[in-house]
Amino acid sequence: MKTWIDAFLPNITNIRVYPFADQHDEHIFGHLASTNFIIEDPTAFHFTYGSFPTERFTMLGIITSVPLNEQETFTLLQEFDKENLADYERVEKAFRGMFRGFDGIEAMVRTCRYPRVLVHPILVYRQSSSNAALQRTSC
Repeated sequence: MKTWIDAFLPNITNIRVYPFADQHDEHIFGHLASTNFIIEDPTAFHFTYGSFPTERFTMLGIITSVPLNEQETFTLLQEFDKENLADYERVEKAFRGMFRGFDGIEAMVRTCRYPRVLVHPILVYRQSSSNAALQRTSC
């Protein structure tokens, strides 16, 4: 498993936001780009906030996937379902079909299933307010 993660998910920092505390199956998920961290070490995010932060975060992002609650009916290689394929079509079908063999592995580690939403995070931040007890009063 470590080899697979190192090969296909190197240096990935995930963020998962649960917008509703009472609905644990609904969440928004995305990968944070390590180049956008103010602190260059992407592991600092996990060690600073932990895997279960006690503070609320806000995430602004682009929605990239909203999975359906039903089986996908689109067949990627359907264009090759005909009797007389040209040589270049046979080669393309074989090449593209080779990658379909990884669909099962991908399904096992898929992080975005209904009712989850996958996003490309643009900004993740935490709001804070000043402590009223520490405020100066004007003279």
